[in-house]
Amino acid sequence: MIHDIHEPNLGITIDVGHALIAGETVAESLCLAQSHGIPFYIHINDNNRKWDWDLIPATRNLWDYLEMFLYLKKFDYKGWVTSDMSPVRLDPVEAFSRTIQTTERMIQLVKRLDSKKLFNLMRQEKTLEIMNFLEEETWAAR
Repeated sequence: MIHDIHEPNLGITIDVGHALIAGETVAESLCLAQSHGIPFYIHINDNNRKWDWDLIPATRNLWDYLEMFLYLKKFDYKGWVTSDMSPVRLDPVEAFSRTIQTTERMIQLVKRLDSKKLFNLMRQEKTLEIMNFLEEETWAAR
Protein backbone atom coordinates (compact mmCIF):
# COMPACT_ATOMS: atom_id res chain seq x y z
CA MET A 1 0.00 0.00 0.00
CA ILE A 2 2.83 2.41 0.84
CA HIS A 3 4.39 1.84 -2.58
CA ASP A 4 1.00 2.38 -4.29
CA ILE A 5 0.60 5.81 -2.66
CA HIS A 6 3.87 7.05 -4.20
CA GLU A 7 4.77 9.43 -1.39
CA PRO A 8 8.54 9.29 -0.73
CA ASN A 9 8.22 10.49 2.87
CA LEU A 10 5.57 7.96 3.87
CA GLY A 11 6.76 5.17 6.13
CA ILE A 12 5.69 3.06 9.07
CA THR A 13 6.03 3.08 12.81
CA ILE A 14 7.28 -0.22 14.15
CA ASP A 15 5.63 -0.25 17.56
CA VAL A 16 7.38 -3.00 19.50
CA GLY A 17 4.57 -3.36 22.04
CA HIS A 18 1.93 -3.76 19.34
CA ALA A 19 4.10 -6.19 17.38
CA LEU A 20 4.55 -8.38 20.47
CA ILE A 21 0.79 -8.51 21.10
CA ALA A 22 0.21 -9.43 17.45
CA GLY A 23 2.63 -12.34 17.82
CA GLU A 24 5.10 -10.76 15.43
CA THR A 25 8.86 -10.92 15.59
CA VAL A 26 10.03 -7.32 15.68
CA ALA A 27 13.26 -8.11 13.84
CA GLU A 28 11.25 -9.69 11.04
CA SER A 29 9.15 -6.53 10.74
CA LEU A 30 12.37 -4.53 10.43
CA CYS A 31 13.66 -6.88 7.75
CA LEU A 32 10.43 -6.66 5.76
CA ALA A 33 10.41 -2.87 5.85
CA GLN A 34 14.11 -2.69 4.97
CA SER A 35 13.85 -5.20 2.12
CA HIS A 36 10.96 -3.24 0.56
CA GLY A 37 12.66 0.13 0.97
CA ILE A 38 9.98 1.41 3.35
CA PRO A 39 11.18 4.06 5.79
CA PHE A 40 10.49 3.12 9.38
CA TYR A 41 10.69 4.53 12.85
CA ILE A 42 11.03 2.54 16.10
CA HIS A 43 8.72 2.94 19.07
CA ILE A 44 9.66 0.83 22.11
CA ASN A 45 8.05 -0.48 25.25
CA ASP A 46 7.38 -3.98 26.52
CA ASN A 47 4.47 -6.19 27.54
CA ASN A 48 3.45 -9.76 28.28
CA ARG A 49 2.24 -10.39 24.70
CA LYS A 50 -1.38 -10.35 25.91
CA TRP A 51 -1.96 -6.66 26.62
CA ASP A 52 0.02 -3.52 25.83
CA TRP A 53 1.11 -2.67 29.35
CA ASP A 54 3.68 -0.12 28.13
CA LEU A 55 6.38 -1.58 30.37
CA ILE A 56 10.04 -0.65 30.50
CA PRO A 57 11.71 -2.14 27.39
CA ALA A 58 13.41 -5.53 27.78
CA THR A 59 11.76 -6.31 31.12
CA ARG A 60 9.71 -9.10 29.53
CA ASN A 61 11.17 -9.70 26.08
CA LEU A 62 14.92 -9.17 26.40
CA TRP A 63 15.94 -11.38 23.49
CA ASP A 64 13.48 -9.67 21.15
CA TYR A 65 15.11 -6.34 22.00
CA LEU A 66 18.58 -7.71 21.48
CA GLU A 67 17.58 -9.11 18.09
CA MET A 68 15.86 -5.85 17.12
CA PHE A 69 18.98 -3.80 17.89
CA LEU A 70 21.14 -6.36 16.09
CA TYR A 71 19.15 -5.78 12.89
CA LEU A 72 19.09 -2.02 13.41
CA LYS A 73 22.89 -2.23 13.48
CA LYS A 74 22.92 -4.41 10.37
CA PHE A 75 20.77 -1.87 8.50
CA ASP A 76 22.81 1.05 9.86
CA TYR A 77 19.64 2.62 11.23
CA LYS A 78 20.09 6.34 11.89
CA GLY A 79 16.51 7.20 12.83
CA TRP A 80 14.79 7.78 16.10
CA VAL A 81 14.04 5.23 18.81
CA THR A 82 11.28 6.55 21.05
CA SER A 83 9.35 5.13 23.94
CA ASP A 84 6.06 5.55 25.66
CA MET A 85 5.28 3.87 28.92
CA SER A 86 2.62 3.96 31.60
CA PRO A 87 4.69 3.73 34.78
CA VAL A 88 1.65 4.05 37.05
CA ARG A 89 3.36 2.18 39.89
CA LEU A 90 6.81 3.63 39.30
CA ASP A 91 8.36 7.02 39.50
CA PRO A 92 8.08 8.27 35.89
CA VAL A 93 11.52 9.91 35.89
CA GLU A 94 13.15 6.71 37.18
CA ALA A 95 11.22 4.57 34.71
CA PHE A 96 12.22 6.66 31.71
CA SER A 97 15.80 6.89 33.00
CA ARG A 98 15.84 3.10 33.15
CA THR A 99 14.45 2.93 29.61
CA ILE A 100 17.24 5.16 28.32
CA GLN A 101 19.90 3.26 30.27
CA THR A 102 18.65 -0.15 29.10
CA THR A 103 18.42 1.04 25.49
CA GLU A 104 21.93 2.50 25.56
CA ARG A 105 23.31 -0.71 27.10
CA MET A 106 21.56 -2.82 24.48
CA ILE A 107 23.05 -0.67 21.71
CA GLN A 108 26.54 -0.94 23.24
CA LEU A 109 26.19 -4.70 23.62
CA VAL A 110 25.18 -5.08 19.97
CA LYS A 111 28.08 -2.86 18.87
CA ARG A 112 30.49 -5.24 20.65
CA LEU A 113 29.02 -8.38 19.11
CA ASP A 114 30.74 -9.95 16.16
CA SER A 115 27.56 -9.74 14.09
CA LYS A 116 29.20 -11.33 11.05
CA LYS A 117 29.92 -14.44 13.11
CA LEU A 118 26.46 -14.40 14.66
CA PHE A 119 24.65 -14.07 11.31
CA ASN A 120 26.84 -16.85 9.90
CA LEU A 121 25.81 -19.13 12.78
CA MET A 122 22.18 -18.16 12.20
CA ARG A 123 22.39 -19.00 8.48
CA GLN A 124 23.77 -22.41 9.41
CA GLU A 125 21.06 -22.89 12.07
CA LYS A 126 23.70 -23.67 14.69
CA THR A 127 21.37 -23.24 17.66
CA LEU A 128 23.70 -24.42 20.41
CA GLU A 129 26.62 -22.46 19.02
CA ILE A 130 24.44 -19.35 18.83
CA MET A 131 23.43 -19.72 22.47
CA ASN A 132 27.02 -20.29 23.55
CA PHE A 133 28.18 -17.30 21.53
CA LEU A 134 25.50 -15.02 22.98
CA GLU A 135 26.12 -16.21 26.52
CA GLU A 136 29.85 -15.58 26.18
CA GLU A 137 29.35 -12.19 24.59
CA THR A 138 26.51 -10.89 26.75
CA TRP A 139 27.11 -12.45 30.17
CA ALA A 140 30.89 -12.43 30.28
CA ALA A 141 32.37 -9.99 32.74
CA ARG A 142 33.55 -6.90 30.94
